[in-house]
Amino acid sequence: MSLIKESVDTLAATKSLYPSFNLDKDCLAWLHEEQMYISSLQCEPEIEHIRITYLQAIEHLEHAE
Repeated sequence: MSLIKESVDTLAATKSLYPSFNLDKDCLAWLHEEQMYISSLQCEPEIEHIRITYLQAIEHLEHAE
């Protein structure tokens, strides 16, 4: 029961801060943005992969000497 009240309070606060807030439109847009963000985290950025490979090669060379 308190979760529902908390959600209703959050919705009321959001509407007071953003009068043009549209529950159906904005929540769906936020959900879509979050899904896109989470999807982007499922694979390592190419530049990070290159950096890690480079550091591993340096470590390998240091141990080989």
